[in-house]
Amino acid sequence: MAEEKKRELRMVMFPWLAYGRIGPFIELAKNLARHGLKIIFVSTPLNIKRIKQQVLDAPGIDLMELAMPSVEGLPTGVESSTDCVKREHTPLLLSLLPVALDLFEKPFEALLEQLSPDFMMYDVLRYWVRRVASKLPNPIPAILCHVQYMFGFGRGVCGVFVEAHEAASVPCWITHA
Repeated sequence: MAEEKKRELRMVMFPWLAYGRIGPFIELAKNLARHGLKIIFVSTPLNIKRIKQQVLDAPGIDLMELAMPSVEGLPTGVESSTDCVKREHTPLLLSLLPVALDLFEKPFEALLEQLSPDFMMYDVLRYWVRRVASKLPNPIPAILCHVQYMFGFGRGVCGVFVEAHEAASVPCWITHA
């Protein structure tokens, strides 16, 4: 009898649009990929462009772009909180990011239908993710993960060790600041 081929588990990761969130998700993705999970990392085109170098040496991680939705008052090229603080009217721009994020619901649902992952991990401010995950033809578990928990959980388990001075400085994975 032929040996049955074991299918690798696939996880979609969709962090909040801020490098304080994206960076730790990338580090977690690398660790999970090293342990055999196939990671599909979803973000906007500009964010994917910024993190591409960080995963070149990480087999098992695919980067997938979802176009940044157009929101009145949110200029082209603003795809993360970092982009907001480099401009005038920072509080207004920061308030528009969650509005744009809500507009990801339908494209994200279509992406999940196409990919049919085994589970997904997402970050704050996406009240609609669980609803989308549960109404798919094959519902998938959606894991809400706050970055603070990732750092705590990562100690010793995923190899992420953060000292106080590291938490108070620009992380090594942010090269564009």
